[in-house]
Amino acid sequence: MKKLIIFVDGFPWSDASHIDGIDFIRSSFPMVPSYGYSVNLHHELFAGKSPDDLGFFGDANRKELINSSPPWFLKLLDWFRLKLPFISRVTYKIVSKLFKKPMAFLPPSLLSKFEFSGGYLLQLNDSLEIGGTNFEVICFDTKLKFGERDYAALERGKELIDDAVENLIVAFTELDWVFHVNGFRSTKYNQKISTLTSQIKQLGDYYLSKFPDGEVVVVSDHGM
Repeated sequence: MKKLIIFVDGFPWSDASHIDGIDFIRSSFPMVPSYGYSVNLHHELFAGKSPDDLGFFGDANRKELINSSPPWFLKLLDWFRLKLPFISRVTYKIVSKLFKKPMAFLPPSLLSKFEFSGGYLLQLNDSLEIGGTNFEVICFDTKLKFGERDYAALERGKELIDDAVENLIVAFTELDWVFHVNGFRSTKYNQKISTLTSQIKQLGDYYLSKFPDGEVVVVSDHGM
């Protein structure tokens, strides 16, 4: 079956009512995410992988089993990490920038057991096979600034629809960024939800005008 999947990063189920009025949305239900950061959930949603298959937390992939016990001072750092979460988060960000590697906020005692080679699945692939069907993928262009990425994805999605691409995934990713920068239910959050609702409707209607027998699915990974 012809299908457009519209993926919205960080769209909370509690605000899904904003898109209930869109004609092509016939039913809706929440999904319960499994353990891990959102980048883990992308692999579960679009590649059919389980947490055990993935073996990574955030951008960290599990190495082969290491039986050696971590030194005592790393265990002490684990304790401080839990007691001083804000300081720990800032420290992790500084260290990540210095070494140019995401640390996924793993406990210090576990860092040696992981390698940092995970990533944003939809951004890393031009196409994905789902249920035996190949889907073209449109995600953010890293060369574009935040504030421009979703619009570019929308326009590129229309171009591929014009090119008769029947099975397509279009990822809108900036809501997650707005969450982190401005907070939940902030003015900019509400503005972004309004913009996204319009973009989802515009893209879905455009797709169905070209493929009347197609289907549009809107999905998110987590809800903050």
